[in-house]
Amino acid sequence: MTGTQLTRASSREAIFQGFSALALGVLAVVSFVYADAWHLVLGAVVLAAATAVCAARCALALRRDRVAPSPSAEA
Repeated sequence: MTGTQLTRASSREAIFQGFSALALGVLAVVSFVYADAWHLVLGAVVLAAATAVCAARCALALRRDRVAPSPSAEA
């Protein structure tokens, strides 16, 4: 793979989604540790699912420009 540059929009989105995943993951772990009722455990599971979604969107944002062919390669 060549050293392709990420566009500003995709790298900004990757940073935003990555920090969101990190924050939601920390909240999920902390809320699961202190969960003593079923609805608190369910809330921790929802936060963990949101963490997975944000992490996946971060990975997709990082891959977006690297998968697309560069205009100079087509010419």
